Amino acid sequence: MYLLGHYRLRVWQALFLVFGTSWLFAPALNSLLSGRTSLISHYEVPGMPYGWVFRLCDIIAGSLLLLVTYMLYKKNKKFTPEIILLFIIGAAIVLDPLIPTTCLARGLSCKEYVSTSFIAHAIESTIAAVALFLLVAKDAFRQRAAPSVLFFCLQLIYAVLYATK
Repeated sequence: MYLLGHYRLRVWQALFLVFGTSWLFAPALNSLLSGRTSLISHYEVPGMPYGWVFRLCDIIAGSLLLLVTYMLYKKNKKFTPEIILLFIIGAAIVLDPLIPTTCLARGLSCKEYVSTSFIAHAIESTIAAVALFLLVAKDAFRQRAAPSVLFFCLQLIYAVLYATK
């Protein structure tokens, strides 16, 4: 990617991967919740062990994505659909930990309750998911490369499973 240069791109990718997937460690670090029944958002609720770490990592990952989005805009000098979708996803990643869902720990699960923060978090998460789906769909249909198409199919399967649960 000419945008960052080869070396800088690799560093950016590594940082984004580390900070963007920190939540994978949540079940191992938090013994208050069950990894089988808890959502990642539950691990970020204020008061949960290491919740602040996962929120901070999300903010850093979102900021990294917003930085690349800005650089793409600066290079292209226009807003393309991809740049707009990347901006929405990056902003959502930053906002996600700033408006955490609300839940009460009961046993090994976190029972969510309706609140302004819960509704705002749900709306933000839905907008981010739709933006990601549209970006993946656009890439799959344009590139027609196996990884793009397979990821799009995975997103479709997940959407069907989520809608029918």
